[in-house]
Amino acid sequence: MLLASVKEIRDQLGFDDMTDINDAITQALHAVEPQIAARLDTSFARGTQSDTFYVGEPTVQAPGVNKTEFRLRRGLVQSIISVTATANSLLFSEAEQTDLTSIVLPDKDKGIVRDLKTAYHQQTVEIAYIYGFEDDDTSYDLGQVPKWLKESARILALIHLSSNPALTEAEVKLDVRMLSAQYEALMSKHVRYAPMALLPL
Repeated sequence: MLLASVKEIRDQLGFDDMTDINDAITQALHAVEPQIAARLDTSFARGTQSDTFYVGEPTVQAPGVNKTEFRLRRGLVQSIISVTATANSLLFSEAEQTDLTSIVLPDKDKGIVRDLKTAYHQQTVEIAYIYGFEDDDTSYDLGQVPKWLKESARILALIHLSSNPALTEAEVKLDVRMLSAQYEALMSKHVRYAPMALLPL
């Protein structure tokens, strides 16, 4: 599945709209997708997920402060559907569930959820959400893919293409070391690292 535009990469390389070049770029982008997914520990296809967390007490507790972070199983979150809490096997009332609107999503791409108010005490929290991008069986909807992710896919695809015969025969040379440095710098900002966050059960 494609995370970047074949045409934009082709234009950057200075090639005309030729089948062999298009195929080479497409193959490189197909190879890129699982690599980036593994690096980000998520999947890109649109889906619905429900993660359950056990919260003994807030991650940070101080007078007037109750901070709890949750790292969702998936990143690239589109929206939170619901948040419910269970204590002593009894589900809170609808009104009490509504109080959990203190849940915020400060980083959708990393899938980090934060609650700055609730004084959790030996509770189970379930967070349902929508993640990923719609697709047409060939490419993800590039209008939904964040700019940094498209750029990461483009750079990694260029690294894959650097030794492709279509480029070497045309004497197109790419600086793989520079591209690798760009890729690492970009990806390091978006790795789903949250050392203080709770993980799903």
